[in-house]
Amino acid sequence: MKPIIGFLTNPDKVFYNNLDKVLMKYLVKNGALVMPLNLLDLSIIIKRCSSKKENHSYIFNKDKHISFNGFFSYGYMSPTNFNSYQYLLSSLHKMKMPLLYTPSQMNILSDKYNQALQFYKHNVPIPDTGMSFGLSGYKSLAKKFFPKNSVLKELKDYGGDGVSMHNNKESLINIIAKKLWNHKLSLIQHKIEDSPGRSIRVLLMNNKPVAVAEYINKVKGEDKSNNSFGYNNFELRSLMENYKREKYEDLAVKAVDAISGERNGKENIIVSGVDILDSEKHGLVVLEVNPWPDLFDIRESTKIDVFDLLAKEFLAKVKKSIKT
Repeated sequence: MKPIIGFLTNPDKVFYNNLDKVLMKYLVKNGALVMPLNLLDLSIIIKRCSSKKENHSYIFNKDKHISFNGFFSYGYMSPTNFNSYQYLLSSLHKMKMPLLYTPSQMNILSDKYNQALQFYKHNVPIPDTGMSFGLSGYKSLAKKFFPKNSVLKELKDYGGDGVSMHNNKESLINIIAKKLWNHKLSLIQHKIEDSPGRSIRVLLMNNKPVAVAEYINKVKGEDKSNNSFGYNNFELRSLMENYKREKYEDLAVKAVDAISGERNGKENIIVSGVDILDSEKHGLVVLEVNPWPDLFDIRESTKIDVFDLLAKEFLAKVKKSIKT
């Protein structure tokens, strides 16, 4: 019997456009029945069954009770929709539904400081990192640890839009104050100066590396590796034949395991993208682990059908759940 996958189409089409259709096609290709779902049409009821004296929960699509064997969703969302999505994930997790990301995984993956704490715990190399909760604390951090050459990152952002580079503490504090005014906390990191406009992306499935590529920003003076668009300004170069590939992969596995992995007694992450800087001065350092990593570019670069790999990994999880 074919597994039924409840597929949440991204409520914010500006983020991922055609991706939903491609992912649904690959799930069908690998033997699934796909049930498209709209976030705003879904509701959940928790009911007390008096005869069995226990609670049950049910999910509805508009006014129709629905059921499926696994739940799949892919792509960043606006803050309001993401908040709703997290409640939906938690509800389905309690129903023992196979998910692309568990609520605990998403809680860490969607927050840069939560990631930094896991990296600290498991000794994953990262740039010097600081965070505060008000302007006075941020000023102290900037003065003592980040007087120059720093990177400011919003805890939650999309595609690096919340990242800014600073050569002095005055510029840093100015931007922090504006973010605090908008009720946004940020973390500060030491800027790795000998790797401008370049970063390594390792794509992992089920905590195993499947593809490695390098982001290269060709725009002179641009420090962020993924901040330019078009073939004249940006390149994603395959590193599948690179002599340091295994080192990149090993560090990426360590970073993902730190967040959630069977090696640490937790569930593996179905798909993730680890960003790494290769510095002569500091060695290899992890920037972050991305949920919903871009699949089109790395497929084009490495010629690996990562969409097919993702569909297979997720459906294997679903089928395992059905058997048990």
